[in-house]
Amino acid sequence: MRHLLFVLFLLTSISVHSETIKIGLFYHLNVKSAHITVNSGSYEVYSNDALVGTIKTGRESNISIQSGAILMTSLNLNISSSSKLEFLALENNCELSISPEGHSLKRKITGHLNFWNRGREMSIINTLDLDVYISGVVEAEAGSQQNAEYYKVQAVICRTYALANKFKHAKSGFHLCDEVHCQVYKGVSKSNPEIISSTISTSDVVVVNQDISLITTAFHSNCGGHTINSEDVWTQPATYLKAVPDTFCLDMPHADWEREVKKTHWMGFFKKKGNYNILDSLEKFSNTNRTVYFADKIHLKDVRSEFNLRSTLFTAKENGENITIQGKGFGHGVGLCQEGAMKMSSLGYNYMTILHYYFSDIHVVPLSNLHLFQEN
Repeated sequence: MRHLLFVLFLLTSISVHSETIKIGLFYHLNVKSAHITVNSGSYEVYSNDALVGTIKTGRESNISIQSGAILMTSLNLNISSSSKLEFLALENNCELSISPEGHSLKRKITGHLNFWNRGREMSIINTLDLDVYISGVVEAEAGSQQNAEYYKVQAVICRTYALANKFKHAKSGFHLCDEVHCQVYKGVSKSNPEIISSTISTSDVVVVNQDISLITTAFHSNCGGHTINSEDVWTQPATYLKAVPDTFCLDMPHADWEREVKKTHWMGFFKKKGNYNILDSLEKFSNTNRTVYFADKIHLKDVRSEFNLRSTLFTAKENGENITIQGKGFGHGVGLCQEGAMKMSSLGYNYMTILHYYFSDIHVVPLSNLHLFQEN
């Protein structure tokens, strides 16, 4: 109970200070029906901008698209809305759960909730305080077992990304989606109060480049000992996304991996790409030196995608009817290495030092004072 009260206190503290952001929920699904339960507080319900009633703690509702209209069915309200349905939270402690029909996914959310009629499906948009969103992203991206200093790192890079990409889905009526396409958001943070306190303590802090512009705060799970330049993965160079050595991640959970693939699949891929006698060229692959291309033509990120590899940092050897692939790291290798940063934070490095280690030529500044840096 004390833990729950602390979390509610922190969430209320966030809501007093943050700006809002609109998040498209269940973005990858074609949602035709959803179930809602009010966990706490009260919500006013609007149909096509007209107030039609209130739902309170404990009430359940079903929202669906039928015959070109949004239908809401609950104990005390039955509504048909042609274009949109809105749930507006009346208190700071309002929370509801929402799950799409036919899926095990569920989001516990705060703030307001909108349903837009898209013909055969609905768009579901959650308008909430920015730092409540950030703390939820931090939990989804970093888990519940890290220390406070690492959560500060993750909060700053997630906030920077959110603000730098705030209009990514503007044509769809929201800012960001809740999937990896933007940042993973599974609902409000509940598992560890340090996630929320770290978000609050770094509230307003962002990362900018030498031109005082918000940067692309790329991150990945484990770099395998060395990050890589952005242009070696995404073609576009960035002064702040430069390769750095990283010994901190080498004894972490995702540092090493192994995978077996069928020799016929392996040889077929390389024959199609360039008619290579690949078995004579296996020594060209390395899990100690970062390379970008095989034989100057085949990008290793294409090899990674074809064989579902964890990274492009690997060796390969013939093993009977298979090819044994032994690799290091997990992810694209650009920007911040999460497990390296986790290790650094456990060794006593502060979040500022960690950010400057992985991102080159940057400033870590309060967003509210950004105009002062730009003027100077």
